[in-house]
Amino acid sequence: MKIIMYNNYINNPNYGGDDLMLDRRYETFLMLAKTTSYTKTAQKLFITQPAVTQQIASLQKELQLELVKYERPHLVITPAGKQLAKFIESVTIKSQQILAHLQQPQAKRPLKFGATLSFNTIVEPQFIKK
Repeated sequence: MKIIMYNNYINNPNYGGDDLMLDRRYETFLMLAKTTSYTKTAQKLFITQPAVTQQIASLQKELQLELVKYERPHLVITPAGKQLAKFIESVTIKSQQILAHLQQPQAKRPLKFGATLSFNTIVEPQFIKK
């Protein structure tokens, strides 16, 4: 099984949002996994419910996996679907992090650290001077 989450929208300036790299079907599936409702997913993504249905069907066909199933009256995300949703979320976060780094590689970031009281009074002043 191979998972291809990136598509040809990467260089398309008309494809909006911070998530330029993910295939729309994966984003749709992730939202469906969160809402467990085709209707709510469509509303949150500002697309039609049939579009959500088509995207999920296309993704399941491409991956040859059952990601969702109906157990009347509820939509259930399968174990494979749950794993894929976790993976998509992880990739989304990593994509955002790497893009932020690439866009501002020299940006100074604050350094934060915690220490015990004894460290603060004895070692920290010498550490900060260096």
